[in-house]
Amino acid sequence: MMKLVQKSVFLVCLLAITSCKDKPTIDDPEETKVPQVKIILDPVYDQTPLVLDQTIFETDEGYRLKFREFKIYFTDLNNQGEQLADAALYNLSNSNSVLLK
Repeated sequence: MMKLVQKSVFLVCLLAITSCKDKPTIDDPEETKVPQVKIILDPVYDQTPLVLDQTIFETDEGYRLKFREFKIYFTDLNNQGEQLADAALYNLSNSNSVLLK
């Protein structure tokens, strides 16, 4: 009977020691990387960069054009089904070719 108790105590101690191993730590989950989307517009007219109040363009009919203001509204901007913006305004007079960042 004494040997059974000794073996039981030994077995319990052995289980206690082996079960007390350091549990693997769970590192902080990696930050979810959100893809960056940048929309850049470089407007051209007849293969010439559009520069406000500087360049005079000529149409096929002979009319001469000089752009003083250039604004475009974009709506429902999506990237692979992910909504980027409901609406965005591109204004060339701001001297910035970035529509959305």
